[in-house]
Amino acid sequence: MPLHHYVPLSVISEFASAESWKVVRASRKEKARIARLDAEAIKRVDKRKWPICIYEKDKHRLTRKPAEKVCSQIGLYRVPNYNYRENRALIRRSLENSLFDGKPLFENFDEFLRLGDIPVDLDMIERVQIGEIDGKFAGLLPLLRNGQQLNDEQISIILRFVAFARFRTPTWRRVYFSKAYGEPVARLKQSLEAQRPVALMFDVQRWASLGELISLIDDLVYNMAIVLSCDQHLNVLRNAGARILILHTEGSAPFITCDNPARPYHTDRIRRMLSEPLPPGFQDGKSQIVYPISPKSCLLISSNPSYPSFAHEDIKAKHVRAINTALALMADKEIVLAGPSISVFEDWLDIGKLQPIPGP
Repeated sequence: MPLHHYVPLSVISEFASAESWKVVRASRKEKARIARLDAEAIKRVDKRKWPICIYEKDKHRLTRKPAEKVCSQIGLYRVPNYNYRENRALIRRSLENSLFDGKPLFENFDEFLRLGDIPVDLDMIERVQIGEIDGKFAGLLPLLRNGQQLNDEQISIILRFVAFARFRTPTWRRVYFSKAYGEPVARLKQSLEAQRPVALMFDVQRWASLGELISLIDDLVYNMAIVLSCDQHLNVLRNAGARILILHTEGSAPFITCDNPARPYHTDRIRRMLSEPLPPGFQDGKSQIVYPISPKSCLLISSNPSYPSFAHEDIKAKHVRAINTALALMADKEIVLAGPSISVFEDWLDIGKLQPIPGP
């Protein structure tokens, strides 16, 4: 199965470092060999093999990985490959007609089964829905990094992408999905359970098929949640009056990123981020979202009315360290560094004692 990035490769590759070999525990000769290979890899077009320095929160260690294995998971958005006709029918129903439209899953079981005769593209979500928004965002990255202005359509793409960035992570699926979609999942399961006694009267196979469908609902609702989050007509940040600052640094402290970016937080409560709930709403002008796009540039999204609707701003190293500290705290397992140094946080942060954040 392919690796699916929940922080796009176009962003991760910007953190590649030819000094990643320094974190490897090996002989001097082996380190020299790795340094040579890393330098050669960064010269190639294939960004998947570029070396990245990672601090693993769950293992409390600094390590080196190729970009393709950073902030990625095997088959995260893959449509499950079910061999049975009933299962393919459910996949097709969920992708062509939203599971959240309030309509019955099917009115005629035989017609529903015929949907299972239609082939399913297992990588459709990653290739089409996510590919569309990631591709448009990647096209804007040079403009953002070079300090250029964006038009209204381009600003809308940025806001769509950042809103989706929070929902696409494994952290969100593990921690928040059941809370956000527990009700529709339960409703669908109940509607199927209600039909099983009738099905058993006519056909044991049909009764068993309905049971199989019930067991698949969670995965398919997650797939639909991802599809809906990519919807080009859905722009919750724009509706909330979001403003965009592109922060730039030329100082000694580069930006980092992590596997759970785009999490709202209060700038004056960073030390309490692990113990306090999310800000009650993005409309709160004291909360903000940060999304680094390179070691030198970072998106800052806020509804603070004192901010311009879109602007570039140079910031000092102390502000970069504050943002890095927030990102390190909100990371689940991976903190993505710009190089082998971990001296990019506020002095009070003990990186060796960090724990995965309890919520996305």
